[in-house]
Amino acid sequence: MTMDGSSVVSNTANFGGGLVNTSGGQITIAASMIVSNTTSSDGGGIFNDGNGGSGSAITLTNGSLVQANTANRGGGIWNQQSGSVTLNGSSVVSNTASNNFDGGGGIYNTNSGSAITSPMAVASKTTMPTEAAVPEWQLRHSRH
Repeated sequence: MTMDGSSVVSNTANFGGGLVNTSGGQITIAASMIVSNTTSSDGGGIFNDGNGGSGSAITLTNGSLVQANTANRGGGIWNQQSGSVTLNGSSVVSNTASNNFDGGGGIYNTNSGSAITSPMAVASKTTMPTEAAVPEWQLRHSRH
């Protein structure tokens, strides 16, 4: 599937507030915005699940923007189970993860392979009661 020049704005879901990709789906997002989506679980903007090796892949390109999304983990993007996320000339900014242990405000990548291509920007936050500085990325059992 290709999404070009489109917007996914102000949605709410159990997971993947803006977009869900599972079971080997291949999605290209070009010159598009994923903005202000919410979930109480994982992947405020995008939830990408490789589903145990099926190879779901998301490519963000041509100035695509993942911004102001909110989740428990992976405020902007949640990527797991051999999923692949590629950013090329795109931004993941001002997203929020509320998990106090391992939030990944911008991107949460677990048990996955993820190709990140520049130029790109990732700048988001994880909310913690201690106001501690937390990286935009949360990587767990990942390959680079």
